[in-house]
Amino acid sequence: SRGAVAEHLRVSADEIALVRNTSEANNTVNAGLPLAPGDEVVVWDQNHPTNNVAWDVRAARFGIRVRRVSVPERPAGTQELIDPFVAALGERTRVLALTHVSNLSGIRLPVRELVDAAHARGIHVHVDGAQTFGAVDLDLRALGCDSYAASTHKWAMGPKEAGLLFA
Repeated sequence: SRGAVAEHLRVSADEIALVRNTSEANNTVNAGLPLAPGDEVVVWDQNHPTNNVAWDVRAARFGIRVRRVSVPERPAGTQELIDPFVAALGERTRVLALTHVSNLSGIRLPVRELVDAAHARGIHVHVDGAQTFGAVDLDLRALGCDSYAASTHKWAMGPKEAGLLFA
């Protein structure tokens, strides 16, 4: 199963973990990344709650800071989606946690461009792909993210309690 998922995402089976759902994968990344008090996580305000609230909980418990980014409701172009995130990346930012496509607005973030901006600063990029896995042809190598979470029960039309984590 890991091999089939990996092939679909154009990565190796060793980089795939099968988990219960996107939320579990998001929480695994959240709990597994080494962060110190004062470190910062930048999130999109349109992330699914498991890719936002869990960061808030970690911040309250361990002294990290969460910075939320908003984008225009009707962006005129890709740059209007990139600029707010790039402006939010600071010297203490260690993680950029994104949702590939918002379940609230349908906005699809230009993840590759955001990954490039974050990686230039040594920042880990985590992508919640619940709304893209099964709906969009994905090449995680081309996307460039460090970790990616998804479930099979949405657009892949698979069973509930079947998800994946790429790292």
